[in-house]
Amino acid sequence: MYSLIDSKIDLSKISQLVVKLGYLLKECDLQIDSRKVGANSIFCAYKGISSDGRDFIANARQSGARCIIQDGDFNLSEAGNYYIENLRDIVGILASIKNQIQFTDCLIIGVTGTNGKTSITQWLAQVGSTLKKKVAIIGTLGSGIYPDLQNTAATTPNPIIVQDLLAEFTYRLANWIAMEVSSHALDQGRVNGTQFHYAVFTNLTQDHLDYHQDMESYYLAKKQLFFWQNLRGAIINIDDNYGKRLYHELNQFKPTYRVMSYAIEADADIVAKNLKISVIGSQFTLCYNNQSINLNLKTVGLFNIYNVLALIGVLINLGYKLGELVELLAAIHPVKGRMETLIFENKPLIVVDYAHTPDALEKVLINLRQIEHSGKLYCVFGCGGNRDSGKRPLMGKIAVDNADYTIITSDNPRNENPHHIIEQVVAGISGSLDKYTSEVNRKQAINLALQMAQANDIVLIAGKGHEEYQEINGIKESFSDIAIAQELLTIKGSDS
Repeated sequence: MYSLIDSKIDLSKISQLVVKLGYLLKECDLQIDSRKVGANSIFCAYKGISSDGRDFIANARQSGARCIIQDGDFNLSEAGNYYIENLRDIVGILASIKNQIQFTDCLIIGVTGTNGKTSITQWLAQVGSTLKKKVAIIGTLGSGIYPDLQNTAATTPNPIIVQDLLAEFTYRLANWIAMEVSSHALDQGRVNGTQFHYAVFTNLTQDHLDYHQDMESYYLAKKQLFFWQNLRGAIINIDDNYGKRLYHELNQFKPTYRVMSYAIEADADIVAKNLKISVIGSQFTLCYNNQSINLNLKTVGLFNIYNVLALIGVLINLGYKLGELVELLAAIHPVKGRMETLIFENKPLIVVDYAHTPDALEKVLINLRQIEHSGKLYCVFGCGGNRDSGKRPLMGKIAVDNADYTIITSDNPRNENPHHIIEQVVAGISGSLDKYTSEVNRKQAINLALQMAQANDIVLIAGKGHEEYQEINGIKESFSDIAIAQELLTIKGSDS
């Protein structure tokens, strides 16, 4: 129930702590936020990213905490005040023990990678619905039994929330739990205590380097999921360089579980051939185990075919035969904010996508280029504030190189000056002054693109996808790319 490569976790010390806590662990709630501590709480104090919980121990005591567990040299001698090393990595395990979760009839599938996590987990839930199975999701679009999802504010929530959700899902007799597993969550021990049965690796491209500092650290964080205790299977994209590396490292490690590869270009266990991508969907031949079937899907874009291949790998691991997949996959539909389209007669095709990394933006633009259309490709995008600034000039260059015309605007500026963010994006562009402009107001930028675009054109609105807000100076205002585009298209139509 923890990462095999995480030698910092000492199970014998955890066992001693559990014995010391005794009935308190069963009766009290675990808290890592001192503001939520009450008279029936155990406060776990350790250094976080932005603050150190140990600085708030006095507050927790004043709020009536029954027990304090803090990060430090192992010491259980003082009643109600215990010390244990690497507490951040242990909290999830404590929460799991407290909840006494039993996974006898529930399978947990963890999906990690820079792109594709949301689509794969959502599609797994869609397929589960077709099979009359109860599927729970923890991810970017929220957590809950599909399709009733509640916002949890993070792709992978904190370790206590994760374990509480797992306990709820198992109590409600979920058959599958599909979890997006972020690199932050793996690095910070947020999923420790979780019994993953299957793990998926989609790809790895530049993102979150403000946190990880370099791609190697980013990769090593993701890699942990594939060295999990009691894992039954892994599904890996070997067209991705980091996926290929992971696949070879696992084969050298010789795990006891099944390692399955998928690809379009490479020789893999699961391969897509004879691809045909159009505005209304995708067609390809699926090859697996010397068998092949033809698939017609409602998804658009090459990278979505990769996501479908990952989904197929999971379904094969779950015991479904190739012949059963035709009907199951025919039921999947685009995920909100992931290549979501607005199609109106005599209007440009509008595509809203969450692409907020260099790789994702490039792939979306290349995929849209491959769709048969006689007009131009417009791109509206921005970069988020207080995040990896190194990707901004890269994304500027990618947009201008791959679109006919680009409008650089705001994403979620957060606490940064949006004009400064746009300047950093423009810094990556050279010799292309006739191919882009900037408009800091995102609604006006979308409107500008729609005013320029004609009936045979495509307009990509990238970066925010499913998000229904825009965050400026710490304030979140209602803002939906798809709703704004639909509103503006309606106005444009009435004016014509």
